[in-house]
Amino acid sequence: MGEAACKIDVILGHIIEDHEAKHESAIDDENKTRAREDLVDVFLNLQKTSDLKFVVTMDVMKNVIIEIFLAGTDSSSTTIDWAMSEILQNPRVMQKAQQEETLRLHPPGQLMAREAREKCKVMGYEIPAKAMIIINNWGVGWNPAYWPNPGRIPTGEEIGDGTKSPQELDIEEAYGITTRRKNPLTVIAKTRIKFSD
Repeated sequence: MGEAACKIDVILGHIIEDHEAKHESAIDDENKTRAREDLVDVFLNLQKTSDLKFVVTMDVMKNVIIEIFLAGTDSSSTTIDWAMSEILQNPRVMQKAQQEETLRLHPPGQLMAREAREKCKVMGYEIPAKAMIIINNWGVGWNPAYWPNPGRIPTGEEIGDGTKSPQELDIEEAYGITTRRKNPLTVIAKTRIKFSD
């Protein structure tokens, strides 16, 4: 992980320096048509013109860019990984898993922030309008009051399609910003068709 982080840091550094050079070139040649701006250009403009209470350094730019990429890729790949684990345990309930169960059992983000649109009352608590609410995704999906056996997807037998007992898989979780599998999912496909020699 440390080596990968160093490589990403170097790559982002080159990208930012390239944008800085383009900015300097555009200042020197005012008649030159400016290219479409991207996120790095926005940061560089903020660096020069903003009255923010903090300095937009190269490290700040790198961190925000990495966060955006992680938010867009890590949560998706984590969800797909867990979906495959659950489907392998219960191949007959693929449709149900696709609809709801993967995100219920293994939400990629444990907590989710939302703002209340209006004043309301929830479980006896007064929630004012515009209040920031933190939702425990994991707690909702694993609440035994709503899910009779919250730790697993119902087998096909329980929903009436005659599936046998699910195959045991390692579904231990590793906790962090996103909740990944502790051990990578390794699937070995077996040939079902006999090939002639």
